[in-house]
Amino acid sequence: MKKIIFCVAACLFIFLSTTSTFASEISDDFTKSNVNFRIGEKSVEWERSPLIKNNRILVPAQSFLSNMDAALNWDLESGRLSITKKESLVELTVGEPFIEVNKNKKEMDISPVLVDGTVMVPARFVAEALNYKVNCNLQDNMVALTENNGSVDNGQDTSRGKERKKYIVVIDPGHGGKETGAIYGGVKEKDLNLDIAKRLNKLLKAEGVTTYMTRTGDTYVSLYARSGMANKLNADLLVSVHNNAGMSKLKGSMTLYYPGTGNSKGNLSAKTFASIMQKGLTDGLNMRNMGVIPRPHLAVLRTAKMPAVISEVGYMSNKTELANLKSKNFKQRAAEALKDAVLQSLKRI
Repeated sequence: MKKIIFCVAACLFIFLSTTSTFASEISDDFTKSNVNFRIGEKSVEWERSPLIKNNRILVPAQSFLSNMDAALNWDLESGRLSITKKESLVELTVGEPFIEVNKNKKEMDISPVLVDGTVMVPARFVAEALNYKVNCNLQDNMVALTENNGSVDNGQDTSRGKERKKYIVVIDPGHGGKETGAIYGGVKEKDLNLDIAKRLNKLLKAEGVTTYMTRTGDTYVSLYARSGMANKLNADLLVSVHNNAGMSKLKGSMTLYYPGTGNSKGNLSAKTFASIMQKGLTDGLNMRNMGVIPRPHLAVLRTAKMPAVISEVGYMSNKTELANLKSKNFKQRAAEALKDAVLQSLKRI
């Protein structure tokens, strides 16, 4: 009997020690949030407040997954979580920055944690693994999840033998070579633009979109050659990736477009394209909205024969935004926001 009591006490001590460790991590690195979640038409009620760290939101796993009609199995001893929904199997481990989707493993920039017996999981990573689209707007204190039933819908019925349209998007990393763009803190705009553009290129290819880049290295490309490539390819969209500069107090995202009427495709005008891209950046990155700006004299936009935009992701002249732009995590999120906006825009063509 004494042995049994001793074993139970030892196990309880280990469990409480583990919980205490996680709790101390939360107090040091995380902040509580009252962010509201909506999954489809349902508002989620939490048994514990969500947490935020580096703009990543962690939520109680059980509440989150039950609202997505997903099943959760958690092994306390190993910290392993197994999530199943339809044909999807998603696996994570408390304290480890990896997620496996149907045995395909990738690294996350944040780990699941245990807080006083409640498993908290990274909301975006888990939702996207279960095929949900995430629209995060921390300014409005709202995260909305919608189930994604497929990739880009182009309105064509492939079940009747019609070929799915192959969209072409030209991605233009601004500046390059002798044209460095803005330089702050030793960081050159041309390098930031290329990094984000390459990430966007990879994401769009994964969605089945045919992409071309005006440059893939540190090379000079003339303004007319950029739009010229898109025109020659008869591209559906042209996305030029830039970053802004100005007074140090300025911050936020901005999108530029040509205000003419000759560069529309289908139901998508350049202005509409710019509005979609701007909303994608401000919502996806929680950035201040610096506006959708008509620029009739910019050569790349003026000479493009399709909807074209210049996306100014952030301000290099602002210390906070420059620090964000130097972060791999932020640049990946910027590419994801641009990708989602491009896919949304293609639906209108």
